[in-house]
Amino acid sequence: MYKRQSGREAPDARAKQAPLVKVRGLGVDYTVRGATGRDTVHAITDVDLDVLRGTTLGIVGESGSGKSTVAGVLTGLIESGHGTAVRGSAEVTVDGRTIDAVGVRGADAAVLRRRLAMVFQDPAASLDPRMTAGRSVAEPLRTHRLASGRDEMRSRAEQLMDDVSLDRSFLDRYPHEMSGGQRQRVCLARALASDPEVLILDESTASLDVSVQANVLDLLAELQREKGLTYLFIAHDLAVVEQISDTVAVMQNGRVVESGPAVDILHNPETDYTRMLLDAIPPETPSRA
Repeated sequence: MYKRQSGREAPDARAKQAPLVKVRGLGVDYTVRGATGRDTVHAITDVDLDVLRGTTLGIVGESGSGKSTVAGVLTGLIESGHGTAVRGSAEVTVDGRTIDAVGVRGADAAVLRRRLAMVFQDPAASLDPRMTAGRSVAEPLRTHRLASGRDEMRSRAEQLMDDVSLDRSFLDRYPHEMSGGQRQRVCLARALASDPEVLILDESTASLDVSVQANVLDLLAELQREKGLTYLFIAHDLAVVEQISDTVAVMQNGRVVESGPAVDILHNPETDYTRMLLDAIPPETPSRA
């Protein structure tokens, strides 16, 4: 399989910046029991990625291509042990220091958990049905000791509702009392509560209908402008990725097969696999017009 290095020049001066997220030679192997004994499954192999501060990297590919595995390593959800082997490096520069998410422990792990947050695909599954939106949003504030006392918690939660364009009355609602788009905004508010520098959005708009999806994408763009956030946007839908991404990495069978500026990858692809993904986009999709 042809693999192109992400060596194309970025279209502006940001190309000279050091990456905020720098992944090199990242691999994840799982040891599983097979019919003939133990087998090794290579989930991802030799993954290299760069994400500049304040930009969006879209990671695309079919289900099982390894996109979410990269996110799992960065967030600490996937680490070595119990049949899992993680190798390579996944460095994130936060609070003035560079932390390698591979094998991170102690104080560095706490910093990384606060400054790197994740929003998942299914907001209904991500929210505790027994908790109001206010309690869910306040949870990171308590965990990271960013607010103390009921009044301060409530004030911070109200500001987060403002940030995601939800009425403050939603703080007193339970997940079943909200639409899918509203629940996803609550999940986004919860992710923002820890004041992250990096947001990983793992298929975060996939479960939403087209109109709600567009609204959430607009909100993400607005938040990025206002807060200087850096996004890793994981998706299988290239039409959605095109709307939000500065750069794109295409993954197939656990490897990055093509990467570079979004305009180049999505309009002048160099691999048959990327062309196949692009051909799957309906011709009436606005972003492909």
